Amino acid sequence: MAERSNMGLLLDVDGTLVDTEALHFRTWQQAFRENSIAFSREDFNRLFGLDPITTVMTLLGCSRERASEVSKRKAELFREKGDEIKAFPGAAALLSEARKSGLLIALVSSTSRADVENFLLPAVGPRGIVDLVVTSEMVVQGKPKPDTLLFAMETLGIAPNRAPAAGDTIFDIAAGKTAGVTVVGVSSDATRARALQAAGAHRIAANLHELRKVVSEWVKRVTEFSPGF
Repeated sequence: MAERSNMGLLLDVDGTLVDTEALHFRTWQQAFRENSIAFSREDFNRLFGLDPITTVMTLLGCSRERASEVSKRKAELFREKGDEIKAFPGAAALLSEARKSGLLIALVSSTSRADVENFLLPAVGPRGIVDLVVTSEMVVQGKPKPDTLLFAMETLGIAPNRAPAAGDTIFDIAAGKTAGVTVVGVSSDATRARALQAAGAHRIAANLHELRKVVSEWVKRVTEFSPGF
């Protein structure tokens, strides 16, 4: 087993490790509908991955207080359906293999810390399977800004060239690029995969099984003193 010291893996959760996209759309749509506001699939595709309050403010151009009310209602609806949350195939194996390879693992999410800890992470495995959970409420700005990734690396004591990041949205890619890390886009949808690549992803993985292979390759290169892809 490699020594777990100065290498890491930075992972988005929603839509990357856990299959929550459809549930997020339904609960956002209901929260907006209760406020007599239309919310289309196109709106969702454009905004999925942003901090919830930022999502509302971007769509409506409203005050932060008003956005907070709508996003709070959305969070309530999401938690009511928490038993529907399932991990994507290969999620637990990805984390287990990364740990065996000597990587410190941080989950870096735009979802609230409470939801990650209580609903998303439990769908993958026990809390101890990761070393750190970082959410946008813990930093000044969430994705697409790099604050969550930078906070994770600083907390774990990892340099940017020692920790790849993976996510399923263009906001994950933007955050990773600005943070200076190798970033992998994860999506089985060809259209989204092209968008992730156009946004600057260094690699594309269609699923978590492919991501395991990409991470394994990265670990091999780093341990051979040739980081990157």
